[in-house]
Amino acid sequence: MGLRDEIQADIAEAFNADLADAVHSFTCERISKTNWDPKTETYVEVKENYSGRGVLFG
Repeated sequence: MGLRDEIQADIAEAFNADLADAVHSFTCERISKTNWDPKTETYVEVKENYSGRGVLFG
């Protein structure tokens, strides 16, 4: 196990124990605009949903 894996494991453990009262689940939507066509001035909009947990908004 590398250093990064150890740190992530320690943080996950803290999220489940010591920091549990400060941790919140969240879901987000990321919107990316790709394939710009200057002739028609349009683009393709790609929506990507993801979720996670963390300490949010102080």
